[in-house]
Amino acid sequence: MKLHYDYQKEDRLGVFRLSGEKSLEDALEAWGKIGSSILNDGLKSILMFDDSVSHLKPHEVLEVVKHFKKIKFPYNVKVAIVDPRPSSRSNNSFGETVAHNRMWDLISVFKDEVSARTWLGE
Repeated sequence: MKLHYDYQKEDRLGVFRLSGEKSLEDALEAWGKIGSSILNDGLKSILMFDDSVSHLKPHEVLEVVKHFKKIKFPYNVKVAIVDPRPSSRSNNSFGETVAHNRMWDLISVFKDEVSARTWLGE
């Protein structure tokens, strides 16, 4: 099943829910759409629930983070990723580390929605 996502706007918070299977192409497309939503809808933060099954390898996670610069992703927006599954959270956490190493500190991975919303200031 291909990656599917739902988007809902809560004031200036964008809430995305990812499900299905995630390939490199899917991840690049999803982040592009998230970036567009930030700009088009004036979002100040993103809450992403990642229930997808990721098929990304570590070098592909690095490609996704590199892609942010190419698409001019707005780095001034906080992004909280909620992934309660330890098996997939490691992939998201690796992406968080790579992003932090590339000077984007406004992205973080959480085990639950309450922690994510608290960090976002919601």
